[in-house]
Amino acid sequence: MHGDAAVVLQPGARGVKTIGATAHCVTAELDEGLIIEQGMGRANPAPRKMGGVALTHALDDTGGVRSEFKLTRLADGHFYVISAAAAEDHDHDLLRALLPADGSVRLQRATREWGTIFLTGPNARNVLSELTRADLSNTAFPWLFAQTIEVAGFEVRALRVSFVGELGWELHHRTQDQAALYVALIEVGADHGLRCIGLRAMDCLRIEKFYRNWRSDLNTEYSLLESGMQRFCQLGDDRDFRGKAALLALAASPPKRSMVCLEINSPGAHAIGSEPVLAAGKIIGITTSGAFGMRVGKSLALAYVEAEFAVDGQALEVDLLGQRLSATMHLAPVYDPKNARLKS
Repeated sequence: MHGDAAVVLQPGARGVKTIGATAHCVTAELDEGLIIEQGMGRANPAPRKMGGVALTHALDDTGGVRSEFKLTRLADGHFYVISAAAAEDHDHDLLRALLPADGSVRLQRATREWGTIFLTGPNARNVLSELTRADLSNTAFPWLFAQTIEVAGFEVRALRVSFVGELGWELHHRTQDQAALYVALIEVGADHGLRCIGLRAMDCLRIEKFYRNWRSDLNTEYSLLESGMQRFCQLGDDRDFRGKAALLALAASPPKRSMVCLEINSPGAHAIGSEPVLAAGKIIGITTSGAFGMRVGKSLALAYVEAEFAVDGQALEVDLLGQRLSATMHLAPVYDPKNARLKS
């Protein structure tokens, strides 16, 4: 990842099966009702600018995370909504339940029509530039924006986002174009050190960036504030949304739990989630996910701990396979905490 580029293929439900997993996407044509009035993703407002991309969450009454969505504004009243592959039916039901009865909002499941190739790494721009005439500079195509461009002769909805903390684009395309688009990227990328990676590698990379994963790290057991997602939770205006009252109450008192990143002194095995976290022999938390951070060369885990122990540099222990291993707490990403590589 440091000197090359990587590609992850995320086919549609019946698309080409190469590497990666199915990508779930839903397109919604609406008059802002589903997002602005009905409460889906109201904790973090939908993007206002055309082409803007934003992460937002559907909450329950306690402020817990029911699901997570990536919203792209395609036009006035027209959003492209993406969620986790594993949550397709769950999220479709969630969104459908929010539809107004007057038919003013239309929801279309698009998983079988759309697939995603994720191109990421320091050389991602060099690879993509050989297949498109679009201006990929930071000025013309900034981080957290989307554009419809032509890549290798195919129309692609390109989102400049990355779940692994590197320069990159998600290339959303019609599934019938996937095989040819993939081959074109592989052929051009050969001169740039392009390699294919799978979902486990992505999991290792996102943990280095302290990126939370829906269902393992983000769920209804913990509020959005306890998850450390305050930047995606705007409570200071007059907007209302499900779970806001609970979050305001939580924000007004000292937190009980906090999510942290742990660097574990492990001789070989790595945390995968549900391992006890201890301080002075007392269980004070639990891991939610873990992996070996390949860029930083460290065994890492994300965990919820009692808030009083959430101190940067705090020494703790993790019970891993019956062994108590020493660990050091981090409150910021251990890799590129200033997001310089994302924005490069």
